[in-house]
Amino acid sequence: MIQHKVSGATPLDIQSLNQHPQRRCLPASGNTNITHKQFDYVLPPRRRADTLISVYWKYVHVLYPYLDKIQVQEDYEKLWKGDDGTIEDERSYMCLLNTIFALSSQLDESTPVEERERFAHTYYTRARNLLDIVEGGSVRSVQSFLLLGQYFQSTNEPHPCWMFVGLGIRTAQSLGLHLPETSERAADIRTRELLRRVWHGCILMDRVVCMTYGRPCMIGPKAAVTVPLPLPIEEEELMRGPAQERPAQLQRSCVAEFYVHSLKLYAILHDVLFNFYSVNFQQTRPLDADKYFGSLSEGQSSVFEIEHRLFKWENSISDHLKVASKPQADELGSQLYRQAVILHQRQLHVRLLLLRPVLSSFITTEFYNGDRSVPLASELSHRTFLQCAIVCVSVALKAIDTIYQGRGHNAGDIGSLAAWWYNVLYLYTSATVLIAARLSSAIMVDVSEELILDGWRKAMEVLDWYNPFGASIKRLTTTLRLLFDAVPQQYSRFKGNSRGFQPDTLSATRNLDQGSPSMPPLRPPEPTNIVAMPVAETANTLPQDDTNTFSSECFLDFDTVFDPNDLSWLMTIPLDG
Repeated sequence: MIQHKVSGATPLDIQSLNQHPQRRCLPASGNTNITHKQFDYVLPPRRRADTLISVYWKYVHVLYPYLDKIQVQEDYEKLWKGDDGTIEDERSYMCLLNTIFALSSQLDESTPVEERERFAHTYYTRARNLLDIVEGGSVRSVQSFLLLGQYFQSTNEPHPCWMFVGLGIRTAQSLGLHLPETSERAADIRTRELLRRVWHGCILMDRVVCMTYGRPCMIGPKAAVTVPLPLPIEEEELMRGPAQERPAQLQRSCVAEFYVHSLKLYAILHDVLFNFYSVNFQQTRPLDADKYFGSLSEGQSSVFEIEHRLFKWENSISDHLKVASKPQADELGSQLYRQAVILHQRQLHVRLLLLRPVLSSFITTEFYNGDRSVPLASELSHRTFLQCAIVCVSVALKAIDTIYQGRGHNAGDIGSLAAWWYNVLYLYTSATVLIAARLSSAIMVDVSEELILDGWRKAMEVLDWYNPFGASIKRLTTTLRLLFDAVPQQYSRFKGNSRGFQPDTLSATRNLDQGSPSMPPLRPPEPTNIVAMPVAETANTLPQDDTNTFSSECFLDFDTVFDPNDLSWLMTIPLDG
């Protein structure tokens, strides 16, 4: 009524805003006329544009259904027809479209790997020039921000990735998407489900970037469950009609179903980060069984409780989204198989993050206990820690093998896996766990060195395979090789001098108090004098196909800074930032 009185908008105009939420702007968001100004834009050739948007639907939308595919495709066709005024808020649509092109350019298998970043940056620049950050707010801008966050995941630029995801969350909140009544009052089911998918996309990306960059979540657990999850229904089935009327016998959507399972998994991830990586996590003893295996206060969960939730989540997955299913030749079958593999990858990584602090604590304690027998009173706790550490190593090996087996024929191929930047994250995290496993004689009794070295070889082979995607990957592989060579040597040297030495408890556990699973500020010294040595000279240390090793001079600086209490190299990822 107020809008009608102030601006003269008719009830029909107001209704159209509800029917097209991706175009809706806030009445109080500033100069809403900015989007109606004339502007120039550039489009790629039609064949190229068709390829890029097809890549988006095939590889991105099936995992992150933030967009109304039908509406976006309709507007895309109108754009090429050139009819004046057929696309409302054409500027914001062109921004979204160029963002789609930028993200798709990083995944397009028909483009040489070395050319992808250059093409993607071109489209990002166009999208950035069309972006409206301050003066307007719409669901479409939220979608653009989320996709730009995903784009910057592929560029190893944490700051813009973090900022764009934050902009998406703040814009969504300003639109009221975090309130259940906003979607409940939508004019139809299709609009309601879109609003819910977009808001839960904000929650998902918030947790993903927090996991990757080791920073606190913006959306708390209570706010995350306020808005109902999207329905697992095909978009085509969400026909126009009253939002309160649920159509009967709707076809289940593999896209929405996968999305809902991912959202539930990342709710568990949030609890892992909060309980074992936040600044609230304080440990008083190297092996604090109460902290890991018993709830000390309301709102905190133990390893066993979260592990049980993971078990229940895994059992709730439909059979066609489990990796036990075989890949099918048809398009739907291959899509389902890829979704199943990615769900498997994600749950392995969450489980790895859950068990990694236990592994870290166990290794630190074993270092100082040496060969001393475990007191009977603490034997059960010790064995529990040991088994958790062994399972952590087993999960790391599975994560590596999943990527090794599922990759495509060429480095630029997606295969049946997540995007390459996620695979690099999973591989690096898993490889550091394997390095840590070699430090524990108790773990090596249960997990053979042959298995560890085989997993290491596979991880390094795939990481080397991904090297053309960016210099940051080369730095990660260099870091891993340095750690693989240096850390066991340093631990062996320090262990001989550790008898009778009482560890500094604060130092021994500070790696667990950094507030994150992967704090980017960690930046190991860049190694020098990297030499290629014959295979025979490294056969006793590295698998035979891993010919890069480090000369003894590389370790001189490492000697002066090495601290056996500090396992931050296990708990962090040396990202740029």
